[in-house]
Amino acid sequence: MAPSMHLDDFELPASVIKIKEKLKDANPEEAQKLIEEAQKLLEKHLDNTGFGDLANSGSTKGWSQPMQILVAKGVIADPDGNVLDPISGSFADGLSNREFFDASQGARKGIIDRVINTADTGYMARKLAYLLNTVELDRVVKDCRTTRTLDVKLDDVLIKRFKGRYVIKQGKLMLFDDAKFKVGDIANFRTPIYCKSEKICHTCYGKLLERHNTPYVGILAAQIIGERGTQLIMKCSDGLVHYNNNLVTFEDLWNSNNNKIEYIGNKETKLFEDKIAGKNGLISSYKIQRHKPTEKMLFISTKNGHTLICQKNHPLFIKKNPIHDKWLNEKCRLIGDEMHTEIHSTRKNFKTSDNELIEIEAKDLKQYDSIWIDNSIAINNENSIIPELNGYICGIYLAEGSKLGKDRQTKGLGITQEDGPIKDRIFEHCYDYEKFKIYRDGVTIWDNSKKMSTIVYGNYAWEKRLRPDFINFDKQWLKDFLAGVIDGDGTVFNNSSTCCRIATSSYYLVQQLKAICLKLNYKMNTTIVTGNKEDRKGAEQRRVNFSCDIRFREFDILKSVKLEKNGDIIPCKLRVEKDIKGFDIITVVKEIWKWEYNVYDIQTETSEYMLGFVQNHNTFHTGGGVTLIKRDMLGDIINNDPMAGLEK
Repeated sequence: MAPSMHLDDFELPASVIKIKEKLKDANPEEAQKLIEEAQKLLEKHLDNTGFGDLANSGSTKGWSQPMQILVAKGVIADPDGNVLDPISGSFADGLSNREFFDASQGARKGIIDRVINTADTGYMARKLAYLLNTVELDRVVKDCRTTRTLDVKLDDVLIKRFKGRYVIKQGKLMLFDDAKFKVGDIANFRTPIYCKSEKICHTCYGKLLERHNTPYVGILAAQIIGERGTQLIMKCSDGLVHYNNNLVTFEDLWNSNNNKIEYIGNKETKLFEDKIAGKNGLISSYKIQRHKPTEKMLFISTKNGHTLICQKNHPLFIKKNPIHDKWLNEKCRLIGDEMHTEIHSTRKNFKTSDNELIEIEAKDLKQYDSIWIDNSIAINNENSIIPELNGYICGIYLAEGSKLGKDRQTKGLGITQEDGPIKDRIFEHCYDYEKFKIYRDGVTIWDNSKKMSTIVYGNYAWEKRLRPDFINFDKQWLKDFLAGVIDGDGTVFNNSSTCCRIATSSYYLVQQLKAICLKLNYKMNTTIVTGNKEDRKGAEQRRVNFSCDIRFREFDILKSVKLEKNGDIIPCKLRVEKDIKGFDIITVVKEIWKWEYNVYDIQTETSEYMLGFVQNHNTFHTGGGVTLIKRDMLGDIINNDPMAGLEK
């Protein structure tokens, strides 16, 4: 039986009332601190009450709503991002005219944005309706007898979509039967584009009248295309962005951007007018946006160990045609700069015949689809930066260490490690610090100048990562760092092609480890290891965990204590070529049961950008549907028409 609530619970304690009085004369910064202090007191006051249980249950938006109802509305910003005077009144006390006007800024802007942006989205549907409203199917004319056809190269998707359409095969007119065609064939379709009838004849349109039950096929097409445009809203992802020759996390990119925040619904937007990496070089970016996921997230990985995390409805660019004209994608692999090889009885290098891409949603990805990757920023970079602290200590701190004290804000660093050779190696590097202390189960280091915080970002395991310019660190430093991570959080295997495995809950660290392995010419593949909602003890798993399997080259094995103790690892055979850029094969598409972090997107001029090492689609919007790229349909017809001179 659920706990009940009593009216006495809503009486504010004297300590909170004093803070409310101070709010009236506070500036925005002071007000924010006072609000946070009042919230802690209110949480303590309502602890173990029905109201407190409701706020903590997750069924509401936490304590922000009770604070606005009982204590104060607090600090808000106008639609332009300007911080307004604090609102000291609460909904229980009642708001003054000015306070009510300021408090409703976001609601008014939300209504206006919805009206304006919905109009933008509907504009294309309206224009399509004007254009196609006269296109009808002729109820009488069965065949206009045109000899012109539209040649279509069939792929896995198209071959399933032409049911009911007529095709010319060996000079004979027949209904399309996918059993008589295979992927890669050229099919000659009768099409409304070349119909000679005043209205569209049955043969050019196909046997679709029975399905639609209407001759007004133009309006039908306009409605379908327009509805799809309305549905294309922001569907974001997470990872590292190529920016200023660094690999920057979305979180760092957002926090380093000092532009004002615009609030549109539950989405936050900032101007971001700069250059980031796209598929074909630097491209212009305009805005960056973040919000909590609105759909389930997917984990996607490729044959060469690249990963991407995005929402299920996030669009992606994949290669339209197979990588090789003869072999299926699963029998091909990337070996160099846009060069591929056949994995068959003989290994033969080849370049892809085309780079044509199609757009699909992530949930529709299939195993062995191919997606563009580019490793050049990891392989072709400077190696000039040598951080101030030893790489091994930084690695083992990232894996096993933590900041000490309240809220982990002190200058002390704690590294958990039992007595043994790993602890002895840590001890060797402790003399780089002014003060340290050795315990039975670990080491405490006083980092008075906070050097570690300038190299390793994040206080908690799920957010730890190296600073953005890590890809330009000295190679030997990165090897020492990787050795420290393995000794702290790694497992080494006997007589296995997987030399070691690193476990982490930080996806940013996963992508950084992949970049480091590319730079050092190691192999790394990543899998999700938290697939269930409960662990072995029955407790709910709060965060996703990742398992990174690493293989080393011959004669280039790290100086890790765990690796040195194990002489039975099997290194990779040394290979000269490097996987630089080209199409990689998707091997895993897996739903993530829970994702507690923000997702981000960047608006770019080309509707794409490199996320980690994978080409990512840009579906940025600011309140309505996205603006679709205008397609030159007449140009497409001309370019694909078999009859010369049509353009004249």
